[in-house]
Amino acid sequence: MSRKEKISEVALLRGLAFAAVVLQHSVAHHAVAQGARIQDGVLMTLLLLCSKFAVPVFVFITGMVLFYNYDGALKYGTFLRKRFMDIIVPYIIWSLVYELGNQLAQDGGLIHPLDFF
Repeated sequence: MSRKEKISEVALLRGLAFAAVVLQHSVAHHAVAQGARIQDGVLMTLLLLCSKFAVPVFVFITGMVLFYNYDGALKYGTFLRKRFMDIIVPYIIWSLVYELGNQLAQDGGLIHPLDFF
């Protein structure tokens, strides 16, 4: 499969969407801060509403890049198998590792993984 030219606008969209996600998480963190007034809540709500475009933009970018990069017939089975191996298998493995560590920590045999943060 030949490499296609990169679309420079996609990097800009990703950056904007990433910044919006960071803003959403920052607003959520500061929304419960002590001493927040009603004016602060209104401003945080406006910021949150203005940054809600992030997830739809990420979905759009994913669909556009998949459509752009796959020429001809899409071998759906191969596509799903690759995504399964790249995403689901590591997720299952790391979930099991985390759960094992969590069980050991509850039994007193290990330091809890979240104690490092």
